[in-house]
Amino acid sequence: MAKQQDTLSKKQQVLQMLFQECEQRRNWFFTNEDVKRLASKVGFGNPFDATKVDTMSVLPETIRQRGYCVAHVGKGKHQFVPELEKWYHIFEEIEEHEVIVWRYRKSLLNDLDTGEASVLSFVYNQHILHDFLYEDVVASPKIYVP
Repeated sequence: MAKQQDTLSKKQQVLQMLFQECEQRRNWFFTNEDVKRLASKVGFGNPFDATKVDTMSVLPETIRQRGYCVAHVGKGKHQFVPELEKWYHIFEEIEEHEVIVWRYRKSLLNDLDTGEASVLSFVYNQHILHDFLYEDVVASPKIYVP
């Protein structure tokens, strides 16, 4: 186990330790306080990011093998739920005939992050959403992405 801990990122180490604690006490709920406590043990600087698992690959392999993912249940509480296969969508391969050549417009905002809001901002700023929704790249609807 120690060797595996060495290959995990600090975020994955926090998730792994949370999972082990939940498993030991047979209660899959945990709190922000639990996250902070374990994040400080491994030196993970942003405990609030530890439970943000945007992609399946962020989860430690042992958690993925068991089929669990992290759900935010509100008011500083989270839960490991055995719904991994339903939680994330694995995108289908894009066939060559489905590819659309799109002129990329470089921007400082394009590569800041890989989270949902950043991706939505990217497709909006590149007018990909305009083309998809309105079949018109000149359309200029207003949008707010927090």
